[in-house]
Amino acid sequence: MPASPQQTFAEHTAQLPALLATLEACFPITRTELAKNIPRGTPGIYAFYHDDQPVYVGRTRDLRRRLSEHGRASSSHYSASFAFLRARRVAEAAGHAAGLVGLSRQALARHRVFGPLFVAEKSTVAGMTVRWVVVPDAVTQALLEVYAALELNTLFNSFETS
Repeated sequence: MPASPQQTFAEHTAQLPALLATLEACFPITRTELAKNIPRGTPGIYAFYHDDQPVYVGRTRDLRRRLSEHGRASSSHYSASFAFLRARRVAEAAGHAAGLVGLSRQALARHRVFGPLFVAEKSTVAGMTVRWVVVPDAVTQALLEVYAALELNTLFNSFETS
């Protein structure tokens, strides 16, 4: 008899504390170091750290590629989503939010005020350290992303929809 949905969910969630502990125990390294030490196509969860504090958790089918995209100068607003979130916060803190309302992400990336902030934040993200854990299963990844963001109290993870 196949497992019930409740059993399946319980099996996935039972793994979360140990996976989070593995993530937290991972030695923090730069994105460049990670690219040298992890094979292409390795799936998992990653956490960016700034000043030794966890600030963003993400998930991917390819840790090497995804982490490279986050801080690459040529990355778009889609692939450098964390830097985009950071730039939005900087713009709001500097009082520029009103002038940016209603603009698409693409328009924001080209905006005379927001664009340079986005470029600067990609550079900031590129200099952050990262910790990761290999998680092949997509359902476990999705659950761990939320669990880790909540447990680590990250500043830049939001699970609200627009």
